[in-house]
Amino acid sequence: MNRKIYGLVIIFLLLAGLAGAAYYQGGLIDPISSVYRQFLKLDKAKMLDWLKFGSGTKNNPSPTPSTKKSIVVGAIKMKSNDRGNADILLSKINALLKANSKVDLIVTPEYSLYEYVRYGAQSFPLRIINRSGSYEVINEAKTAKSAINIKNAILKIQALAKEKGFNIVLGTVPEVVYKGEEGQKSNVIFNSQLVIDSNGKIIGVRRKVSGSDSNTIGNSLAYSLALKSVRSFSLTNKNKKSFSILPIICAEKGSGDLLNKATSYGVDFIVNSESEGDTRYEEITKSIQAGTFSQARATLLMTIIDNMIQNYTQSRNVLKKNTGYLLVSDLAMPQGGIINLNNQPSKLKSLSVTNNYVVGEVEL
Repeated sequence: MNRKIYGLVIIFLLLAGLAGAAYYQGGLIDPISSVYRQFLKLDKAKMLDWLKFGSGTKNNPSPTPSTKKSIVVGAIKMKSNDRGNADILLSKINALLKANSKVDLIVTPEYSLYEYVRYGAQSFPLRIINRSGSYEVINEAKTAKSAINIKNAILKIQALAKEKGFNIVLGTVPEVVYKGEEGQKSNVIFNSQLVIDSNGKIIGVRRKVSGSDSNTIGNSLAYSLALKSVRSFSLTNKNKKSFSILPIICAEKGSGDLLNKATSYGVDFIVNSESEGDTRYEEITKSIQAGTFSQARATLLMTIIDNMIQNYTQSRNVLKKNTGYLLVSDLAMPQGGIINLNNQPSKLKSLSVTNNYVVGEVEL
């Protein structure tokens, strides 16, 4: 039964009610004229509009509910000198949350929780244990201040994610897998991302596939484990609408093995924790938003982005065509970017750029 039939039933009941009121108040004395006078007081134009809306006729089709959903995403900006500084990382996350409480997804840069360049990872490794679908971080270097700081920072970020209801791809931490575990013939320390959902749970660990800091070079077993960790994740925004992501780490964005495994994932976001500085992600983001992208394209170091459009969108459907986005946080510049990976990229619904973060609203 459509809305027009419901409306007619309501009118009938209304008229019957008015007639009953007239009978009760005035007996049978001119009840019809009393009902008529009452009916004249109704806003019939609004009633007719209401009846037309949703009638489902050819001339008045029912409006189709919008299937689009808005996701607010943010990238934390940290300087190279800030790497491994958990206090700075937390302060920047809090600054973003204070400015935009609607944020659904945050990414932090590579090395945001440890300083690989100066100390390597051997001094403060963490074990990350799967506990029936969610993960627990265990500090193996119990006397190392750096390791204690990393674990405490992760716990604080988990608590904050649960309290504020946001998801975060945390890049990166030194994860140790010992000899004999997961088929390893020697100890291996991976450079790993943590995927934390809006309930504050670590739901995934992404081990870096390639790069000098991935510890997979010349170690086929370690490489196999890292490649095995490549997967998509389904998350929800604050309105409980789902969206999907593929986390990646810096130089592996061009890995053929990673791309081949992720073929046909069709995710909404590629989420990159980076420390490279080879692409002007933030300038590209701002030029798209300002409507100057076409003119500025030749000066924006677009080679990496063009390759990503080809590899992630056009050739393999790793990312959804037309509506898929790259969300990136790059320690080397420092910078953040939110880019529609399309030859004619779409603007964001909103964009804000500060020294601490880049945040924008995306419509999927």
